[in-house]
Amino acid sequence: HKWADLSEAGYGVSLLNDCKYGHSIEENVMKLSLLKAPTYPNPEADRGMHQFTYSLFPHAGDFREGKTVREGYLLNMPLEYSLVAPGAGNLPDCFGIAQVDKENIVIETLKKAEEENAVILRLYDAYNQKASARVQVGFDFQEVYLCDLMEHSEQKLEAEDHSVTVPVHNFEIVTLKFVL
Repeated sequence: HKWADLSEAGYGVSLLNDCKYGHSIEENVMKLSLLKAPTYPNPEADRGMHQFTYSLFPHAGDFREGKTVREGYLLNMPLEYSLVAPGAGNLPDCFGIAQVDKENIVIETLKKAEEENAVILRLYDAYNQKASARVQVGFDFQEVYLCDLMEHSEQKLEAEDHSVTVPVHNFEIVTLKFVL
């Protein structure tokens, strides 16, 4: 829901937004519904001040080549920072909490597990393209499992050097549990 795209061979345009779900494309015209304004069950729904961001993103190729998925995430999740007091020790030159080696695979969620001392990483295929994805994390863990969406372990995976390789099918959501 972060974008809609209209492309043909060689070029296209994406309509990005930070909170709207109503896109339509009819005869090469892209539309974004800004307000729904229903009257039932709440007659006051969508009344008042609204604030949102949208952006027109022309690109070469189709939405994959134009990296529309990435641009949609960048619009929706701008970089945030916090100033902290200096501490002892050394920082590495480069650090990533989690990364994946395939362009079509998007890491959507990284969170603490609901019921155990583990980290849940959820990823998906955004391009309708199967992949064998190598996921690397920047933290220590004991074991890693393929899980269902309820975080129940289904299959133990072999890990090496803070990474694990997992198959991802077309548009599939994959949940990994890193036991700490």
